[in-house]
Amino acid sequence: MSLPTSIYPQKPKQLPPSLGFSTYALEFDNIDDYVDTVTLALDDITVMVLFKAYSLPTVAEERMMIINDQSYDRWRIFIKEPNLLAVQVKDSGGTLYSFQGAIEANRWYHAAFSHKSVAVGGLNLTAWLNGIVLGRAATTGALALPADTIRIGRGIKWNTDWYFDGAIAEVRIFDWGIVGPPAGFSSPEIISHMLQYTKPASGCRMWLRFEEGTGLTAYDSSGYGNHGSLLPTADPPKWIRTKKWELRAELGL
Repeated sequence: MSLPTSIYPQKPKQLPPSLGFSTYALEFDNIDDYVDTVTLALDDITVMVLFKAYSLPTVAEERMMIINDQSYDRWRIFIKEPNLLAVQVKDSGGTLYSFQGAIEANRWYHAAFSHKSVAVGGLNLTAWLNGIVLGRAATTGALALPADTIRIGRGIKWNTDWYFDGAIAEVRIFDWGIVGPPAGFSSPEIISHMLQYTKPASGCRMWLRFEEGTGLTAYDSSGYGNHGSLLPTADPPKWIRTKKWELRAELGL
């Protein structure tokens, strides 16, 4: 389907010098690497993750990027077979909503979902891949709360630990929800956050930039102190460099 270009924000002609040339990311080894953070029991919520998968599963496997640990089906963003980015959200009525989109290995992507407690046009749940809507839904109630600790790079299903194989450059969680346009259309509200190097204006409850480059703590830049701990401490996720121009090009910005 040909998307209307008028709904895209203007693309910047060049990267402002203050943003620099490179940035850090965390590399997860698909063996035992993960980041533990905090509990955020939000009904109005928007979750964003900037990632690159090094490999894609070919069998029934779910490589978790971000998840409400233990209660894996409350909400999670992960990679599954065959070559799919998947978003799943569960409401308090027990209904599980699933969205997915095709991806390639070794390429940067931005995934997001948003839940709004007050429906708009009968809808209150949207998922995106690179700012393009994957789908929308109407939940039958609030999200399944209370939430568990938010975990990055690791999830548990069928009593099995499933780890992410790739790099994550940023995680953002907001205390607001929006409803996007129909599937296949873009959302400027999401695109504007995809590579924003300044603190969001409002509502950001967790912003892990992964800019430390060293150490066992991923510091939260939201101001709420929702930091992450790199685990296991003996062999944690690796700090790696990535190029900002590469991120912008592969995300289509």
